[in-house]
Amino acid sequence: MIVIRPYHFLIVENPPKRDAAGVPEIDKYGQVKIRRGDEEIRLYSDFPKPFPLYPGEKLKGTVTPLRVVPQQAALLLKATRNVGEHAAGDEWLFHGPGVHLPKVGIEIVEEVSATVVTSGTALRIQAKRSCKDHKGNVRKAGEEWLVRRLGSYIPSVNEKLLKIVKEVVLTAHTALHIRATRTFKDIYGI
Repeated sequence: MIVIRPYHFLIVENPPKRDAAGVPEIDKYGQVKIRRGDEEIRLYSDFPKPFPLYPGEKLKGTVTPLRVVPQQAALLLKATRNVGEHAAGDEWLFHGPGVHLPKVGIEIVEEVSATVVTSGTALRIQAKRSCKDHKGNVRKAGEEWLVRRLGSYIPSVNEKLLKIVKEVVLTAHTALHIRATRTFKDIYGI
């Protein structure tokens, strides 16, 4: 008998086919019909009582705790097959705080932490692919820009944090010689 503790889950390979009520389907020989090559994630909320595996089912790994995503962090998720409104290959963020419930066909790529923008700093961001930034501006793949808004910032799935840029304080005795490496519009619209 397999026991799933609260806030834990496990993955079962070759799970049974189930009817609308969740009862396993039986063939004419009295055997449970299984979905070969498929997987099923079982949570404590669905299986609070100990249960056996049907013939043909296999455990994949062990009973694993659910992933808790803290505040100021997010999980980068990727669909490995069509799941709900997500097509295979789609990526999106699951923002914390919260408990991530795993689903078949969705894998966790990485945990992304927020970077705090303080006074005198900015984040240099690059677009991985064409997208819209946090302000709604259209960005082309490879384009770079600065995020100056104070507070924490988590780059979207289409953005990459290059580095944290610190301010340069100009005095009566110092100056900066600046040369543009490509045509761009600055924060003043010039």
